[in-house]
Amino acid sequence: IRDRVAGAIRAMDLIKQEGKKLIYKSTHENTSMEITFRVDENCRLISYLIQTHFPDSLPILDRNKTQMALPFHGEWRVDWGGTAVEQNYHNRYRNMKGAIDFSKVDAQGRTFSRQGKENEDYYSFGQPILAPCTGTVVKVVSGVKDNRIGRTNASRTYGNTVVMRTNNQEYLLFAHLRQQSILVKEGQRLNRGDTVAQCGNSGYSKQPHLHFIVQNVADLFHPTGARSYFDDILVDGAVKQDYSPVKGERVSNL
Repeated sequence: IRDRVAGAIRAMDLIKQEGKKLIYKSTHENTSMEITFRVDENCRLISYLIQTHFPDSLPILDRNKTQMALPFHGEWRVDWGGTAVEQNYHNRYRNMKGAIDFSKVDAQGRTFSRQGKENEDYYSFGQPILAPCTGTVVKVVSGVKDNRIGRTNASRTYGNTVVMRTNNQEYLLFAHLRQQSILVKEGQRLNRGDTVAQCGNSGYSKQPHLHFIVQNVADLFHPTGARSYFDDILVDGAVKQDYSPVKGERVSNL
């Protein structure tokens, strides 16, 4: 059995049994999954649930301690952000909790010019994505094509991706980057404001935008997301410090 993302199964281990519910750890080439089987009194399968397996030993992270700038130039809009699921659908998922989606918009709040049928029509597409603080690049995923507008690549969720580690052992993930735009390599040291890549439309993305998240580990499959706080930024024209943006706000660095 082989999943396009997780890879082939290497082992299946029973980790818990609760009555007629059996929970297995399924170890694949690229990750580990948790499969819950429910059976009846005759041991016939009633249902099963497949989800990511999160080891108990992972570090706990609620928010970033490192002072961060916003990872772009100019004013962008928060498409998804905040603590409520209504403000931020990412909060439904442990691995994306606290993630923020940003799009560059014009004065009228539009994300594109002309007809919006091509990636190049979008203000976000090709914009420089910047390191919010000093840190080290720990993971680079490249070679994923940018999607046509309105289509997604479900097999490569984050698309072209960079993960950097801060000095406080927080991991910053930049996703949906433009194909062939990544300028950094694993192990490279970055300073605040260094260009990492360009905003793109790769992976599970229908139009160009930046998906940004602070997480507790570098791994793309097992992280727990945390809230992102930025220092010395403008939020709808007002100065904010140590602030976590919310859906609908327009934000920029001072």
